[in-house]
Amino acid sequence: MERVSDGVYRSVAGYVNAEIVDGDEGVTLIDTGTPRKLPRINRAVAQIGRSSDQVKAIVITHGHADHYGSAAAAKAESGARLIASTVDAPVIRGDVASQLPPFMEKYPFLKPLARLGPAADRVAVDLAVPGDQTLDLVPDLSAIQTPGHTDRHMSPAA
Repeated sequence: MERVSDGVYRSVAGYVNAEIVDGDEGVTLIDTGTPRKLPRINRAVAQIGRSSDQVKAIVITHGHADHYGSAAAAKAESGARLIASTVDAPVIRGDVASQLPPFMEKYPFLKPLARLGPAADRVAVDLAVPGDQTLDLVPDLSAIQTPGHTDRHMSPAA
């Protein structure tokens, strides 16, 4: 696990897109990696002296399965609020198919491989953040729309 700054950690080794924010009011997960990565995330949370029951919020930056894949498991275990953009909430709930990452357009031969991995479980989104305003997510973080990787990408800011 890599310490990015005070209270912010890039959570786990291996291919897991997830960060940990250790705040005064509890832990916030920023993304949850691919499906079945919750054990790695929990080990990383334990390394900073916290436990899964101290996870109070899960913020999903965008609707690619390598970012929300373990969200259902993390929410079920911790009871945390799940937060996503209004555009990506239907994807995370499983109502709309996830888009493939943009680099797949450059390398179309990889598209079939993207469908081989485990699918993310459907999960309810507790707070859908609109794209035209900055909202406080939890006491330690706000949401800022940061289009780039996807046109609906959202970033947490302290």
